[in-house]
Amino acid sequence: MTLRTLRAILPLLLLITGALSARAGTADSTWTMMSFNLRYAGGDTGEHSWEARREAVAQRVRGVGADIVATQECLALQAEDLRRLLPDFALAGVGRDDGDLLGEMCAILWRRDRFIKLEEGHRWHAEPGLLPSSPDADAACVRMFSWVLLAEKSAPGRRLLVVDTHLDHVGAQARERAALRLRTFLQEHARNVPVVVMGDFNCPAEAGSRPWQILTETGLPQLKDSFRALHAPDELPEGTFHGFTGKDQPARIDWILSGGGLCPLQSWIDRQRVDGVVPSDHHPVVTVFQPPVEGVR
Repeated sequence: MTLRTLRAILPLLLLITGALSARAGTADSTWTMMSFNLRYAGGDTGEHSWEARREAVAQRVRGVGADIVATQECLALQAEDLRRLLPDFALAGVGRDDGDLLGEMCAILWRRDRFIKLEEGHRWHAEPGLLPSSPDADAACVRMFSWVLLAEKSAPGRRLLVVDTHLDHVGAQARERAALRLRTFLQEHARNVPVVVMGDFNCPAEAGSRPWQILTETGLPQLKDSFRALHAPDELPEGTFHGFTGKDQPARIDWILSGGGLCPLQSWIDRQRVDGVVPSDHHPVVTVFQPPVEGVR
């Protein structure tokens, strides 16, 4: 290559390099969150069995570029499959029935190359928050929430509290009490750190829903629904539960709430199939956040 040729193409090379650098910088400066009810293993057979779906679940986690994933209905064997299929992610979770491996988990995954775990914990939706022997109030099942406090490797002073829960599908009183417990926990642990609360709340994300009101309209930190912050009601189909029928229920019962300076840039419901396979009976919800500047909230 002659010097004249090099001089001629140098501006183009600089333009391409700059574009790639800008793109990489944008990716590194955002946090992509995913809330994903996996549908517990053993409840279905054939094309809806966990064995038939697990690769599709992992592919959608990778496909949306998730940095952090909050799962629900994750049994111990599913957690092991996720560890194997997503080796770039760390996982924290315990079974709701014994605080170890028995029963469904609210398992949280995060990218090892981006985050360091500082703390983790698990609480039950019962008084006094310890492992209960029976469901709370009018709940059909024992319910819980898990949490991790993460620090970004590239900026250790930039931290994030991630809370993952699954509220009861039957008990309205139990859902309200669970939301109040979550609010109390956030008041104690999330006043000085950005926070994201994800999960299957088994009720609509709307003003008439008591858990949604409790979590988004009261107390500190002030939480906002990331999907609603970017999309007006009726702007898009919002149903997240479809029960493998192909027909979404109208309500968005899977939410991503945030506070502490997190700014939602994009939010969507991921309805993608993988080679014709439906990953779960819920569509996952995804939000891309711009985190606050380190030390500023």
